[in-house]
Amino acid sequence: MDKQLAHYFELLGRIAKDRVTHFEGTVTNLTFDLYGCIQAAIQPKVDKDNKFPDGRWLDVHRLEPCGETRTMSVPVFSPDTPSIAILGRWGRDPVTNFEGTISSIAFLLSGKAEVTLSPRIDKDGKLPEGKWFDAKRVALIGDQRSMMAPKFEQIQVPVIIPEHPRDHQHGPAEKPPVDQGPRI
Repeated sequence: MDKQLAHYFELLGRIAKDRVTHFEGTVTNLTFDLYGCIQAAIQPKVDKDNKFPDGRWLDVHRLEPCGETRTMSVPVFSPDTPSIAILGRWGRDPVTNFEGTISSIAFLLSGKAEVTLSPRIDKDGKLPEGKWFDAKRVALIGDQRSMMAPKFEQIQVPVIIPEHPRDHQHGPAEKPPVDQGPRI
C-alpha cells in the first residue's frame, strides 16, 4: 500500500458531495491511472421508490466529504496488495493470457484491488479494449515500462472551498486579479 497516498483512502466509505453538481453518495472505489488522474466512484442510496440509482465516477478534487459520517469503515488492504508503482508495467492475466500495460489501479471499499490491462494495437491496426482484473491475479512481465507512473500530488482531505468567491483566500501561488483599467 502507498503510505504517501493514505489521505485519499480516507475517502473510502465516506459520504461525499460533488462541488460542481452536488451529486452525493458513498465513495466505493478509488482509481489511480497512469496519466495522473485520481477518481472516486460515488454511489447514492436508493431513492424514495426504492430504485437503485446509477453511481458516478468523479475526480477526487471535486469531492467534499459530508462531515465525518461513514457508510462503511475504511478497508484494511493486505500487505501484498499491489502498489501504484506497478502503473506502466506490462502484465498478463494467467487465466486468460490477456496481456497489456497496467494503466489503472482501483482500490475498492471491499478491500480488493483491481488493475486495467491495456493491450497494444492488434495485427489489423485496431485498438482492443482494456480489461479489468483482480490485481493479485496479474503477473508482471519484465522490468520495462510503457511510461513512468505519475507522481500523484498531495492534497489535504477534506478541502474546503468557500461558497462565495469573495470568501476565497488566495494562496502563495495565486495573486488576486489586478484591475488594469480599460484597454484601448
